[in-house]
Amino acid sequence: MTVASQNDVENEVKRSSKRRTPEQKFGVNRWHHIEQHRTLIELREAKALLQQIFLGLSYLMQYGSQFLEDLVTKDDDGQKDDLDLAILDVLRQAPASGILPKDIYAKVCRHGLAYHHITRRIKRMNRRLRLKTSQNAAVKVGNRWSLSPFMRQNWGAKLEELDEEIKTEEGEL
Repeated sequence: MTVASQNDVENEVKRSSKRRTPEQKFGVNRWHHIEQHRTLIELREAKALLQQIFLGLSYLMQYGSQFLEDLVTKDDDGQKDDLDLAILDVLRQAPASGILPKDIYAKVCRHGLAYHHITRRIKRMNRRLRLKTSQNAAVKVGNRWSLSPFMRQNWGAKLEELDEEIKTEEGEL
């Protein structure tokens, strides 16, 4: 091996050892920002995949009435909203053809709720439930609001379970 080729090998080793790390290239803060952005994108992809799986299996899932009530009526800080609960109770008692917002207001006005806030609150309840289950709590039927088939089905299943428990308790006594 000649002296020139040895120098070339040594220079190659020096060049490869001088490579900078990403932190050195971009700066520590910028590199951490890039990695955080990559992680957030991966998290969004995982959430989207989980949502697709959930939607595919949603017909197999049954929710308890208390769980659905908590999803629909709890605020961002975790406190239950009595006004939303009152509206949900009125919608639960309403026929499948729906009930007008002014009729809902007539039943919940004692809670201090303004007439024009009924639809806004129902839409907010829908948004809360849609974020968790991709289903609506109430649907618009013309100018009326009705409890969604999803909510009716899950409340109906829970009522059937309670009826069975009552029958078994009566049979034991």
